[in-house]
Amino acid sequence: MEDHVYHPSRSRLGGFPCIHCGVSRTHHPKGDRMGCAECGEEKPATEEYFYRRRGKTPGLTIRCRECRRKDEARRRSVEGYADKQRGYLLKLKFGISKEDYRRMLLGQKGACAICRSTDPRRAGVVHFAVDHDHDTGEVRGLLCHPCNTSLGLLQDSPEVILAAAAYLIKRKAA
Repeated sequence: MEDHVYHPSRSRLGGFPCIHCGVSRTHHPKGDRMGCAECGEEKPATEEYFYRRRGKTPGLTIRCRECRRKDEARRRSVEGYADKQRGYLLKLKFGISKEDYRRMLLGQKGACAICRSTDPRRAGVVHFAVDHDHDTGEVRGLLCHPCNTSLGLLQDSPEVILAAAAYLIKRKAA
């Protein structure tokens, strides 16, 4: 294997990539060890100490597991983190705000649009799922986890759902 040659560094994370393989200095294990970009500590270059990174050479993150866990714990401990994260994900995934979600929930009288369950913690889930059409992205309503999962398993197909209902009715009558 060739020696790695790096462009001059101006970045705290190791600067420009190796001219041979395109990987930054901090991504390269030094033998079987690798330095964490955050704490600077050299640790074994294994998945025990660094998270796996798909599609990147050598396949490990530049920060060690310990630093990533500390950072994640710090971010989650910030007041309102979960609420901000939820608002961001609602907007990103479904194009709705937290206020749109609240209005939908009030419109459904605080219950699942299918089974009418009012317990958002059903099946260990804190919020009702935002049901949406996977082809158009249009939001249809709010569902509890079991109802949302059921629709997905029945391929969001009215024909399959009606066939399943007919099957249950037929079996119940027999």
